[in-house]
Amino acid sequence: MTANILSLAARLFDAIEGLFESTSSQKRIAKVFLWTYLLALATVECRLRGLVPEGLARFTPTSHFAAVQLAFTLILAMEILELILTIPNSFAQSMGKQLEILALIHLRNAFKELTHLSEPVSGSPSLAYICATTATALCIFVALGIYCRMADMRKSAALSEQTPHYIACKKLLALVLLAFFAVAAGMELWEDAEGRHDLHFFQTIYTALIFSDIAVVLLAQQFMPSFHAVFRNSGFVMGTLLMRLSFSAEHPLDIAVSLFATLYVLALTYAVNRFPPSLLHNVSEDGDDKPEP
Repeated sequence: MTANILSLAARLFDAIEGLFESTSSQKRIAKVFLWTYLLALATVECRLRGLVPEGLARFTPTSHFAAVQLAFTLILAMEILELILTIPNSFAQSMGKQLEILALIHLRNAFKELTHLSEPVSGSPSLAYICATTATALCIFVALGIYCRMADMRKSAALSEQTPHYIACKKLLALVLLAFFAVAAGMELWEDAEGRHDLHFFQTIYTALIFSDIAVVLLAQQFMPSFHAVFRNSGFVMGTLLMRLSFSAEHPLDIAVSLFATLYVLALTYAVNRFPPSLLHNVSEDGDDKPEP
């Protein structure tokens, strides 16, 4: 029974992944984002000229920069979807995607501050914050490049650790997260239409990802019970937790925590590469052995 469920989940996940990642689908999504952005700009302009009905006007922003924020929100949502689709892959690939999302979140925060600017642009009291969070996004981007080079060193080993049953279990978990994403997005849109703008969609999704990562760690322990694998996987979950905490921290602590989380992931990746399972295994077998690095 369990095998049938896992097989069905794996086939369903593969179908969704293939549909989402196809070239035609990516082009359609890009067109939807572009037209949504242009429509948002036009709607704001109509709102400013009094052409929007009163019932709709109270939900329409009065800054054209709100359309920019909307565009980056859509891009960020797609990155979250791609992150969920990487769950069946290795922890290293999933962490790389999370660094991408962290960089985009800081760029989105910078564009969000632009909504407070007057038009035409004449300066901003939050200019320091915009510069700081933009610089943080750039630092994370550079760190991501370094991380990808280090992660490639362990790519073949990470893939060899995954069995078909283990991958099928992670695909089932990814399907559950996709359903949660759809429900959370629907609730966000519904409540936003009611005028409730103090919502935290991305924070909610990231919290769910933390619990899913812990579930993957416990699942992986059945197939990779070694200390090295458990420490690496648990360490990546801690990196996710630090990123999540940075979203709810006040400025400038949010930037400090984001940079610390990024450096922590780099240090963890370097450590697990520098001290492979074979070295730790030799030490555990004979404490007097001192293998060459």
